[in-house]
Amino acid sequence: MGDAAADFRKLSGMIRIVGHRGARGVFPENTMLGFDYALLSPVASTVKYPNKSPLGWSGFEELAASVSLPVYALGGMKRSDVRIALKRGAAGVAGIGAFDKLAG
Repeated sequence: MGDAAADFRKLSGMIRIVGHRGARGVFPENTMLGFDYALLSPVASTVKYPNKSPLGWSGFEELAASVSLPVYALGGMKRSDVRIALKRGAAGVAGIGAFDKLAG
């Protein structure tokens, strides 16, 4: 298997950071492909995906600790989650809905 992230960097030329969105069961294995960071989701319940079971902070912490790259918490994140995310091993939080609300 080739280094997918390195291949993408060669093709893109300008993009320097390549990430990966992890899911239960494939997260540790897929992070070995040379990615710079990972998004692990969903940590909390989301309006957009109501039928997805969230990892919760314990599940997030366990999976994030299993890899050696920065992992960002995604899915149902709010401003108030930043502090707990950092305590649970996250490099930070990511999201769309929460940031849309801040901009609006």
